[in-house]
Amino acid sequence: MAGAFSGGAEIFTHNALLHLIGGRHNVLPGAIMFSIFGFVGQGVYNFADARHSEMQQSDFDASRKRSTWENLLNSRWSPVKVLSDEEYERMLEEKLLRLNAEIALIDEDIAKLKAGDKQIRPTDGSEEGGRTISKR
Repeated sequence: MAGAFSGGAEIFTHNALLHLIGGRHNVLPGAIMFSIFGFVGQGVYNFADARHSEMQQSDFDASRKRSTWENLLNSRWSPVKVLSDEEYERMLEEKLLRLNAEIALIDEDIAKLKAGDKQIRPTDGSEEGGRTISKR
């Protein structure tokens, strides 16, 4: 069906162009020119497609260099994540900062107890004198 339609369209277009360009003597040069245009256009398309395919292949190869476990762990559905060295270092620095703050608060409480001050400020906002330690 599609072949018959395109064949009819080709014959119609051929006859229309034949009358527009002035006869049958211009058909051969026109066919040669459009063949050259088609050849050059296809060559440009093939070059661009090959270049695009190479770039996609190199991106695919780069992602394949990671192990299957890394890809699985870095998935957005995974509860675990592979950390880079910088991320791990930053996380350890934050934990160290929190520990130093806790140590400073405990040192402050010890100094108050040694000074004879029996009232230790609560950390949870209650009015009791006890100190609670949060587990993180």
